[in-house]
Amino acid sequence: MKTWSVNLATWIGLSSILIWASLVAVVKLITESTSSVQGVALIYSFSSLAILALTGIPKITQMSKRYLFGCGALFVAYEILFLVAVAWGGSL
Repeated sequence: MKTWSVNLATWIGLSSILIWASLVAVVKLITESTSSVQGVALIYSFSSLAILALTGIPKITQMSKRYLFGCGALFVAYEILFLVAVAWGGSL
């Protein structure tokens, strides 16, 4: 493996941790002016459009349905639990 690709992967991993950590602050800022569901929907809609602009439309027909439904269910569960945690954290 080339050195530049290892360094790039390290920086991408570090930036993903920082972005994920700042998600709570972004959700709090946005949900103060909207509801929590609308705020997260706005954040993920913008994020998905940015990913589509950068990488293009994925070939969903080449992915297994088990993978799509499994990942979709895990994502929905994560979002519900994340919203509940942010909502409860703000009320303490």
